Amino acid sequence: MDALIYRTIEERRHAPDLPRRTDVLSRLMSGGTDGEHLPPAEIRDQIVTLLYAGHETTATSLAWALHEIARSPETARVAARAALLEDTAYLEAVVKESMRRHPSVFELTWTLTEDVELAGFRLPRGATLMPLIGVVHMDPAHYRDPHHFRPERFLDDSVPSHAFLPFGGGVRRCIGANLAMLEATEVLQVILSQRAISTHRPRPEKAVCKSLTIAPADGAQILARVLSAIEQTL
Repeated sequence: MDALIYRTIEERRHAPDLPRRTDVLSRLMSGGTDGEHLPPAEIRDQIVTLLYAGHETTATSLAWALHEIARSPETARVAARAALLEDTAYLEAVVKESMRRHPSVFELTWTLTEDVELAGFRLPRGATLMPLIGVVHMDPAHYRDPHHFRPERFLDDSVPSHAFLPFGGGVRRCIGANLAMLEATEVLQVILSQRAISTHRPRPEKAVCKSLTIAPADGAQILARVLSAIEQTL
């Protein structure tokens, strides 16, 4: 991966239209502070962060959403109707419920900048805390019937902000959260307005860690049938 990124950086450096290009890599290479350009190593770090935190997580969440829709005919029916009616509120609820049931990462990593007392424990500055997103998302104190995939809970239930952590929490919440939700909702709308989603494998796939994210072990295999003209007009 590093070899590919550094090779791409070097090729882009000689592009005659570099100052006019608007892609992220070109902007990173054209930017900088005090007129100085970012070194290749820093550009590489930014690109890796963008790939893993900005794309891999959203793609994984969409895979889980389609995985769940395919195994719930009722959810598939309601989601398809929402897509045709451009009901983004329901589709966003589908994405959120997917993120609740299958967070891209299971835990956060926080490093304390000062001494803290938590649940009777005195924790020193510099200690690392790892809040478990996966445990919080399955807590029946916050989610009724937490093991059931039910997007409606994000429409008719009061889900406290501290109990929904796919983008982290506090002042360090993911800066790309709104873009990720917009992107995932739009992708679902396009897919479900054109394809009927089902599966020939009713048993859920196991969750495995692939690179940094927790993904369906078999890639969220689904069946996608083209909607008929009548189905597309409701």
